[in-house]
Amino acid sequence: MNYFDFEKLDNIKDVAGVLGCQPNFIQYVLDYPASCYKSLCVPRKRRSEPRIVYEVNDNLKNIHKNILTSIAAKVDFPEYVQGFVSKRSIVTNASIHLGRRYVLNLDIKDFFESIKIDKVVQVFEELLGCNQEVASIFAQVCTLNECLVQGANTSPILANLVCIELDKKLVEIGQEYGCSYSRYADDITFSGEEVPKKKKISRCIESYGFKLNPDKWKCQCRGKPQYVTGLTVFDEVMPRLPKQVKMQLRQLLYYAYKYGLEDHLEKIGIQDPDSIGLYILRIDGLIAFMYSVEPKCAYQFDTTWQAIRIKENLKQSRDPSKLFRKWQGQQSSSYPSFVAQGVQEVGSSSQVH
Repeated sequence: MNYFDFEKLDNIKDVAGVLGCQPNFIQYVLDYPASCYKSLCVPRKRRSEPRIVYEVNDNLKNIHKNILTSIAAKVDFPEYVQGFVSKRSIVTNASIHLGRRYVLNLDIKDFFESIKIDKVVQVFEELLGCNQEVASIFAQVCTLNECLVQGANTSPILANLVCIELDKKLVEIGQEYGCSYSRYADDITFSGEEVPKKKKISRCIESYGFKLNPDKWKCQCRGKPQYVTGLTVFDEVMPRLPKQVKMQLRQLLYYAYKYGLEDHLEKIGIQDPDSIGLYILRIDGLIAFMYSVEPKCAYQFDTTWQAIRIKENLKQSRDPSKLFRKWQGQQSSSYPSFVAQGVQEVGSSSQVH
């Protein structure tokens, strides 16, 4: 994919040229933006109203990817910006807040929808060097209903750029209390021996056009569960997966090996072939993700999972040893001492099926 220089573009023809399309398509997106998006309702776990996200049509999605790639090649974000930045993840985000007395989590309400087109124009003009006409074109191509689109490839990086001054101010507030700060998209975390007061943070965020989500403010003290972007941070060495997740997976694998995968899934109400297939993919995805958080734990679960797949006449989805070595950098002749001594030990035979 080719990078382009925003500063060298003068008009819609130049924009179309670097994006690999015709000017009339860009004009069509400007005139009829809603036709390029399909709204989707995503249920939320604890709230009655669904989250609205958008699926971008393929032609516009390709344009967004070109814009994203060129922006990413031009900008660098400080360590406290953790969301949607290369080589950063929920794991690196949680790692900033390990072993602290207090961990404060908060959430910006309607994050993308709160970022209006005028702020996006400002990013393209002041940070990326576009002239006024070109900045307006890019901003319109990357927004819907005059705000950033939840589901568009360009929205996270543009949001990070819009939040540059907000992040700097929140870092300053954190420093006043001697605590660390990070932001993963709309999830903000402070941690330390002391954390800022709600009123001070709320005023700061509101001064930049955002609002706190009143349901997502949570201060967690040492001695009780502490989570950052879904991972526990009580350990001073590394983030870990929640115990509940590991316990449920351990139990599932034990029963699946002992009674058969389909038999166990039937007992928990998963019967039709499509649901079974999706559930298998979900287990595969969870274990693959675990390698990025707790490789040792993932290796144990994965050796059992692959044994179950073989027993069920399913093709192995991966080689656990290879994936483990990828994350740990170990030689092929070196095997860890914690390897499970047998699939029966992954679960407990005392559990009731």
